[in-house]
Amino acid sequence: MYVAVDEEDKAEGKLYFDDGESFNYKKGACSRKNITFNKNTLTWAAVEEDNKFEVNNRVTKVVLAGVSAKFENAFIVDEENKKKKITMTRNANHTLLEFVALANKNFKIVLE
Repeated sequence: MYVAVDEEDKAEGKLYFDDGESFNYKKGACSRKNITFNKNTLTWAAVEEDNKFEVNNRVTKVVLAGVSAKFENAFIVDEENKKKKITMTRNANHTLLEFVALANKNFKIVLE
């Protein structure tokens, strides 16, 4: 997933999942995720009314473009508030975060 931040180190967007084969999304068989980045935290959260579709995908990489601050470490924080260090690689143009998270679960990535 690519996230490009604005001059205030903020970004927001949505992702949509369905089965890709049927019209069951018309019956609510879909899932939407809100993705936000604010200063040092990327948040992946389900839209509250979307609990009718089980997403089997995994999120494994996030590319952050335009982040002005220089962070040393990155951590993923799960729904149970467990914090685990993840791989972070920086270059002049972007920061690459590598991890594995289930797309149907809420999580945060905190940069420190």
